[in-house]
Amino acid sequence: MNSRSLKVWGVAAAILVLCAGSSAGALTLVKDGESDYTIVIGDETIPSEEYAAQELQHFIEQISGAELPIVRAAEAPDSARILVGPSKLQDTANGVDFDSLGQEGLEIARWKQDLVLVGGRPRGTLYAVYEFLTEYLGCRWYAPGVSRIPRQSTIEIPDKVYRRKIPYFKRRRVRMQPISFHWDADLAARNFIDAGMPPLGERHGGRWTYVGAVHNFYKELVPPKEYFEEHPEYYSLQNGKRTATLPSQLCLTNPEVVKIATQSVLRILRKATAEGRHVDAIWVGQNDHAGYCQCDKCMAIAEKEGSQAGPLIHFVNQIADVVADEFPDIQILTLAYQYTQPPPEHIKPRDNVTVVLCTSATSRSQPMATSDDANTAAFRQQLDKWLQLTPNLWIYDYLTHYRYTTMPWPIMHTYGPNLKWFADKGIKGLNLSGIWLSSSPKAEGRFGALQAYLLARLSWNPYLDWRKEQEEFMEAYYGPAAEPLLEYLNMWENYITDNNYHLYLWATPQDEYLNDEMLSRSEQLLDEAEAAVADNPVLAKRVREQRLPVLYTRVAQGPVYDPIQYWMGDKIVFTPSRHWLEAIEELVSIAEECGQKQLSFYGSSKIDRWRSGLDTEVKEFETIMLKSPSLAVRIIPALGGRIDMIYDRGLAKNFLYAPDPAKPDDILQYRYGERCYEKNAAPGAGDAYSVIRQSGDSVTLSAELENGCTLTRTISLDAEKPMVTIASKLKNTSDEPYTASLRAYGSFAVGEAEKRWLVFTRSDDKGLTLRLAEWSKPHQWWLGRAMPKGSCTVWDEVSGTGVVNRFERDQLHLVHTYAGEEHVVLELRAKSAELAPGEETGLTHSYQIIQDPGLVAE
Repeated sequence: MNSRSLKVWGVAAAILVLCAGSSAGALTLVKDGESDYTIVIGDETIPSEEYAAQELQHFIEQISGAELPIVRAAEAPDSARILVGPSKLQDTANGVDFDSLGQEGLEIARWKQDLVLVGGRPRGTLYAVYEFLTEYLGCRWYAPGVSRIPRQSTIEIPDKVYRRKIPYFKRRRVRMQPISFHWDADLAARNFIDAGMPPLGERHGGRWTYVGAVHNFYKELVPPKEYFEEHPEYYSLQNGKRTATLPSQLCLTNPEVVKIATQSVLRILRKATAEGRHVDAIWVGQNDHAGYCQCDKCMAIAEKEGSQAGPLIHFVNQIADVVADEFPDIQILTLAYQYTQPPPEHIKPRDNVTVVLCTSATSRSQPMATSDDANTAAFRQQLDKWLQLTPNLWIYDYLTHYRYTTMPWPIMHTYGPNLKWFADKGIKGLNLSGIWLSSSPKAEGRFGALQAYLLARLSWNPYLDWRKEQEEFMEAYYGPAAEPLLEYLNMWENYITDNNYHLYLWATPQDEYLNDEMLSRSEQLLDEAEAAVADNPVLAKRVREQRLPVLYTRVAQGPVYDPIQYWMGDKIVFTPSRHWLEAIEELVSIAEECGQKQLSFYGSSKIDRWRSGLDTEVKEFETIMLKSPSLAVRIIPALGGRIDMIYDRGLAKNFLYAPDPAKPDDILQYRYGERCYEKNAAPGAGDAYSVIRQSGDSVTLSAELENGCTLTRTISLDAEKPMVTIASKLKNTSDEPYTASLRAYGSFAVGEAEKRWLVFTRSDDKGLTLRLAEWSKPHQWWLGRAMPKGSCTVWDEVSGTGVVNRFERDQLHLVHTYAGEEHVVLELRAKSAELAPGEETGLTHSYQIIQDPGLVAE
């Protein structure tokens, strides 16, 4: 423990001084179920101090069977007392310095035969009781209805008893079900949660409270619906135009904006005061997106400060100066988030401003202090620089995946190291944002109850042995199922750490860590856990709920279809797998049993809506088969006009890469297709095409694209050679000019990675022969003089076969090649063309299967 920790806990030479008046030997509070002790409270108490005495009385009776009376100080006996909270008796006991304890600091001490449990107001004395029950008597409150209250007829306290604690984090909000939900304030208080959703009333000492929405530039401070029409200058200047259309923000250097925002803050605070509400802080927070103001004044401050946090702090400080005059105890909360996360170089937040630094871009699966992730390294630097500017720094930590909340998210092993690091750094407050499904308040799939408990315990004492805490919880909460479930948790942790895997908030169910091997092993361990508690309905339900993440991932990775029979008729039929459909039904059944109606924080999160959006229908797509003496080429007009087979009849081989014939998405991702690019749009890749003309060896397809253009494609086979030619034309059929380019790409299966070659003649007539396995990067872009002159060949030296892609050089901007483990992509990107209404552009090329090495250099 570092020096700061020693100071906070007060474990130093002061122990000897404060305990000097104590008698030798253990302090026996209860012996054989009987006690001479009396719980003493002050003559002038607050509700939380009276409740602290009641909680102490209640749990001592639960532990030992002895019911200790509660009396006021004026009625107290001369000895054998437990002094709970401030009273006149403290002056004759250990003389507690209450001013130094703040709102939540505590002291536990012994004075002769008295036990002293005291703390600052309003929550310190209650926390002193809970600290005593937790650390000296071994009590734990794990989850609603699950606790550990040791049973012993005798309670003895060590001779030297002293503990002084000022919380490491002044504000501890655990936004994770079930501990932070509003229906269990007692559970939250017993685990030292002092902020967030629990309705912590007067008996709990209340809670730390803020007013104002977190992202409130538009919602509360300067609403565009009130001001934009007459004063667009109050809002972001972007691309030379004032806008309040999202994403956008306020113009933070406009003096009128500062005045209006300040009055809005004062109005909110005055209203809360008039209603008798206790308030500790108010938010002045940027909107939850980009769009900062680019006017000269805002950008001048940003450039001077090296960050967009410069204009923000400049703005917030002005509000804070005015608020301090009327509300000196109120803190102004603002975000270091997204574009304001890098700290400014010079400007410091006022003393009544608290900066809340967000962890949204960091790797969630590695401890922040040691992570090798570049984003996390940048976060470490930002945190240190913010601490140089202000001691009032809090952390908003993202501990769940908002879009895919239910899928496995194995990051619990980072909780202990991260909170310890925050404490070492001197962070003042925590907002730990975890599983939060508002329509499923008591659901806790993905070990929500465990996560909530760990976070609460570590928020109060980040130096705890978190693994011991985890094991104790699992035994109490899951009983005989604890062992296989701990193996389950350790398996995920080991996989993530052993593979140095980084989890980010933009992960998806398709990420590599959610592979079949891990999911299958998870299912085996869950089977073992459920079998271990089969005779206990309560425990069995808790175990079954942990199946939801695995089931959800299985379903979200789908739809999964039974394998396609390629040579059965003239249709491709996708039939949903029976196992996939059964996974959907099992997921819904368990969710209903456990009261989970929501699967993610946002999006199509309600289970009924999510289920109705799943594509569980049998899919049938007509195909077209072109044949020549050498080739058979199959096309699926309704799936982007895809060519999914170029089959050499003599070699009996499909040269197009087909990784998984049971997934329609693979047809759209691989094989052969075309796209029409304008900026980041890609019409044409998945559009349905109509057949215009067709013969045995040729077909013309056409699609009306959403961009107002028509893409026409003619596919024809050579009568003598194993070659297919594709001529595409993009016509602007809209009334507006359109700038775009065609891209054609084919994925080819041509031998093993170590035995493939790329061969072509460059535009400057230099020959190029490359072994693909020796490329430093799988992607290569060939343009300018390095672009192939008129063809590009992929050659397999083992089979002596290859594919030549021929094209018209003048039509192209570049050639893109990708060398994968199982396939090679040849992509042609045509030159960009600005098409007036009625104009068109085109791209013509061909693929030929070759066996003659002499054709390679053609």
